[in-house]
Amino acid sequence: MKDAKYLFRLYMAKNQYREAAKTAIIIAREEQNSDMSSALLLLHSYTLARLLVRKGDHLKAARMLIRVSNNISKFPARESH
Repeated sequence: MKDAKYLFRLYMAKNQYREAAKTAIIIAREEQNSDMSSALLLLHSYTLARLLVRKGDHLKAARMLIRVSNNISKFPARESH
């Protein structure tokens, strides 16, 4: 990822805008994939926590919930009606 950002800056400095645009698309895709992986990991942790609570393994559930709570801002707020 770092190499792509340096390459983008190089293309911009050399006024090679077509190449810079292609590189920017690659950077954006990599960032989206990274964000998606993080979101899926958090969702998986939350799902596991619920399953572990049902099985009575509260220690492991707590560990999963700590991971989720550290990233709670990434979840949308639930609206009450």
